[in-house]
Amino acid sequence: MASSSDYVTLGGGKLYIDVYKEGKPTGRFEYFGLSSDVSIKTELEKLEHTNTEGATQAIDKTIVKSQSASMSFKSDEI
Repeated sequence: MASSSDYVTLGGGKLYIDVYKEGKPTGRFEYFGLSSDVSIKTELEKLEHTNTEGATQAIDKTIVKSQSASMSFKSDEI
């Protein structure tokens, strides 16, 4: 079993981003240079359905209404 110190990364790294077409990667990576700060954020908007039959209300189904992702980075090379 790996310890948590095995996953420590120091310093910046090279950032490559692939182009997606029709939901699949194309293999054409773009190099954005030495990047010291990379942040990826995902958001889900869910819609809940409530069953009101009986004495109490209960959530019986949850669906994902929308999904989005964003990424920000700082590059020393651009």
